[in-house]
Amino acid sequence: MKNIKIGVCDWALPGNGLYAVQIAAGAGLDALSLKIGLYENDYPITHSEMQKIYLNEQQRYGVEYCAIALNDFDNIQCTPGKKRRNMTSYGIC
Repeated sequence: MKNIKIGVCDWALPGNGLYAVQIAAGAGLDALSLKIGLYENDYPITHSEMQKIYLNEQQRYGVEYCAIALNDFDNIQCTPGKKRRNMTSYGIC
């Protein structure tokens, strides 16, 4: 039988990433997916201080980082001629 781990996206938790690892660990989750994008769009992981926090919190709580999602593409129009919409809620373009 496989060892299945359960995780969550950091943007689904309160605190804009700052407490994501602690919250995930407190909820009994094993993993966390982080978001990244352009520095100009102020993604937490683009700041060196937040990178240190993520690394320290990972060691402290034992939560794995299972993925890094490029979220800058969430608001790109994928269907010409249709009203622009956030494609994240639809899952695919």
